[in-house]
Amino acid sequence: MIQMTKDIGNDQRSHRTWWVFICLLAATVAYAHYDINEVFFSGNVFREWWTVFRVLKIAIFAFAFPAMLVLLISFRPASRRYYWVVAGLTLVFTGGIFVVVLYMDYFCKILNFDKLSDAGNLSSVASQIAIQFIKPHSVILLVCGLAAVALLIRQVRRRTEAAIRRGLIIFCYTSVIAYFSLVGLQVWRFGSPVKKLVNYGGVLTASHYGFIVAYASMIVMHATPPDTATVVAYPGTINKDLPRRPDIPQLTRPNIFMVQVESLDQHVIDLCVGNEQVMPFLHNLKSQCVFFDTCFTHHNGGGSSDAEFATLLSILPIVAHNGNTTALYHNIDGLAHTLKRSNYFVSAFHPNKGSFYHRKEMYSKIGADIFFDADWFTAPAHGWYAQDLAFFEQSFQLLRKHVRQPFLAYFITIQSHGPFRNHDDQTTDRLHLSEDQFDRVMRDYLASMREVDSALARFFQLLKEQYPDGNNLVLIYGDHTSDVIDKSKSGTEEIPLFIVHPALRSEVISEPVSLIDIAPTITHLLRIESDKTWQGDTVFTVGPRQVALIDLTRITRINNDVITERTCDSLLPFRRYSRYLQGEHQ
Repeated sequence: MIQMTKDIGNDQRSHRTWWVFICLLAATVAYAHYDINEVFFSGNVFREWWTVFRVLKIAIFAFAFPAMLVLLISFRPASRRYYWVVAGLTLVFTGGIFVVVLYMDYFCKILNFDKLSDAGNLSSVASQIAIQFIKPHSVILLVCGLAAVALLIRQVRRRTEAAIRRGLIIFCYTSVIAYFSLVGLQVWRFGSPVKKLVNYGGVLTASHYGFIVAYASMIVMHATPPDTATVVAYPGTINKDLPRRPDIPQLTRPNIFMVQVESLDQHVIDLCVGNEQVMPFLHNLKSQCVFFDTCFTHHNGGGSSDAEFATLLSILPIVAHNGNTTALYHNIDGLAHTLKRSNYFVSAFHPNKGSFYHRKEMYSKIGADIFFDADWFTAPAHGWYAQDLAFFEQSFQLLRKHVRQPFLAYFITIQSHGPFRNHDDQTTDRLHLSEDQFDRVMRDYLASMREVDSALARFFQLLKEQYPDGNNLVLIYGDHTSDVIDKSKSGTEEIPLFIVHPALRSEVISEPVSLIDIAPTITHLLRIESDKTWQGDTVFTVGPRQVALIDLTRITRINNDVITERTCDSLLPFRRYSRYLQGEHQ
């Protein structure tokens, strides 16, 4: 009798453990869908039937995997080895969801299998991921997942012969039936998930069909490689038909300097700490040049290198991976080739190793005459911890030695890369960045940007010393936001853009532009013909403009409001063409 009571107690505890395991693992999956769907449980959420449906949909998606797992276990004879294999798979699944959420938090996009090719770069950015990317909800997600795995392992140590109780089995069957019914309903409503993935991307696919179907569709898509022989028609430029401003002067063979500043936020330029400007040089430069306060970057599968891809080729970078590796360069005629036809010498400067993001190969293929990477620089202008001041000084020495005029010189800075620890502690003290007022990441970012500002001031000083005739066209912009002051808004990132030349009158332009508009702007100023593959337009146009992103987001300005529209079908031709030029056409 005593033994029977003990067995019943063990069965009840085992049964409760199963329920807790299912709920914790469901919470892990639900958190990921919570981020994708941006469902916030407050206010009148349950008064709107559509939001109620989304909450129910997320719950069904979330319970599907743990329910399938329990049923899978119930079909096999109990054994420790089998349970440990399932526990291992669950651990892998939990880790995968955690990584997907980290990636989605920063890029607002689903992690694609193609990004695994960049796994070798993880060690270089591990500190940034640990300090900047991991948010409180990410930690909760990981804890829930690991707790679920621990509970599953606990079942191994208990009586593995004990049958799973009927109530739990019924719940699991109900969850699985509800899941497949929901997927069937979504397929009926929206069509093939593979087609949805190709046309609209992973976020929308996961939102409609769940993670399991989204990633299964990704496997199907990768199993049928694109036919690169198929030509997709050029859709024209995004702002075609807009007339050019008649008051913009023609520049005669200027030297062109393009400075891509790491993690340059829009709002740090005017930020003060106490009475002291964080970036006094750039703050003053705004009133002495053409400044764009509504400029958007492209920050996708290629990370920071997407800024170079968009700027130099005027093509929307793809989401899945770094387009540098797969682009059909024989079909692309970028800014370098266009300028070389006008007898320009094209050079690029980056203090890090050229193999990172395949830059060395990319610059060679797009027509650069020379790419100065880490091999050309010495400390403190060399490698991940290069100082921008030393980088500019050594770059100008290389310019004088190896580059003839007129030229395009493209500078990619790195000092202000996250986690923003690459600065002198005295800079923090001089800015009076107290621990009471700012957290560690904010203090480091502001100190880094102060030193970047000083380096840019030195850049212009070197410019005047080495090329004193003044016929120099300078463009300064950020590669993406820092996520410290300016945070991405559902995948859109605003960065500052400065265009400096003595012949251009100073003004602030608020019409939306993006990095793919820079190459056409340069050719417009030089009055040379743009390439027929470009999707951007000169920024000096008359009338309302639009910015397009590869995820079918359209950005416009109406009066003083910036309007963001998602999933615009009218942008599909631009998405298809961009994917085609980067070997992603389906």
